[in-house]
Amino acid sequence: MIVRALWFNGRVLLALGALSWAASVVVGRGAAELIPPSLFTVLRWAGAFLIVAPLAYPHLHRDWRPLWRRRGLIAVLAFLGVGAYNNMVYHGLHSTTAVNALLLNSATPLFIIVVAFFLFGERPSWRQLLAILISVAGVVVIAAEGSWEVLRQLSFNPGDVIIMLAVLFYAIYSALLRLRPAVHPLSFLAASIALGVVMMAPFAAYEYAEGARLVATPFAIGSLVYSAIFPAAMAYLFYNRGVELIGAARAGQYIHLMPVFGILLAVIFLGETLHLLCSGAHGPQRPLRSGARRRTPSDSPEQALKGTLSRSAAWSSDARRCGWRSSSRACRWRVGPEGALRRRKRRTSRPAGSARSGARACGLRPDRRG
Repeated sequence: MIVRALWFNGRVLLALGALSWAASVVVGRGAAELIPPSLFTVLRWAGAFLIVAPLAYPHLHRDWRPLWRRRGLIAVLAFLGVGAYNNMVYHGLHSTTAVNALLLNSATPLFIIVVAFFLFGERPSWRQLLAILISVAGVVVIAAEGSWEVLRQLSFNPGDVIIMLAVLFYAIYSALLRLRPAVHPLSFLAASIALGVVMMAPFAAYEYAEGARLVATPFAIGSLVYSAIFPAAMAYLFYNRGVELIGAARAGQYIHLMPVFGILLAVIFLGETLHLLCSGAHGPQRPLRSGARRRTPSDSPEQALKGTLSRSAAWSSDARRCGWRSSSRACRWRVGPEGALRRRKRRTSRPAGSARSGARACGLRPDRRG
């Protein structure tokens, strides 16, 4: 009963698929020096086929005719979604971090909407566009570390470019899924995996001829086993079913969960770092206002007092300009002539150093219209 309810809940299926793929990126980065990328792709999908084939056999016996009639489309889908996407991601992880790969995957929903518009004339809703623009803006801010200077000097290494191409391929795969034949999901998945393995085998053979070898450590073997069971077999089944239930454009939004899951895993297991905009390992990054400076251990008491008064004066001038107002009628503040905040109901002035904390406690909010 639970499995049946899960099978008809597209949102849960897509979230589980995103979690599996996010962990797959982290695992792929961890095993980048142990498993050649094309061989990783072939072994991963070969293992998935061994899992899916016994379950799909009864359905394949019934669905082979419609699959054969649409063999060209299935071959294209197998190349884009099974072979090329995974192979390119594993290649890209050799020269970029898992965090970067996960952030770049956030562009997938935008690519899906663009591809669906050009191929099928499908127009997204304004809510979808707004959500995608917010997400992409967040990715840009994180990539630029919140600095325009970093954004102007931002450059992509080869791994980032390869992953962006992989994301484009997967967007085309997602948009074309609506054209797949009306067969059982296991039949379609088994056929796609088989064709994808055949297409990627020459690339793995070329790597082997160039001297690339599998380093059979316990971690490498475990990575292959995990990748075959969860990201390959289960996650693709969940994603294809989710697209069938809610459509490609809406299903693509769930790929935004990949950075959420994957960055946490990359930070925990790979020791990678993510730049925070408000605070970080080097202390608060909030910009100082005009007239203010940080106190150093060499400051004398007179200098410290002077700095406190200057911060209060600068902040109160900003309060006048921006129109600070209270969210509570019982707690109203005004700026005094000496540069400190006073409460209207009380005639006693607060110390200059507590002006900011007192304003926060009473819920002062800036009115940006000024």
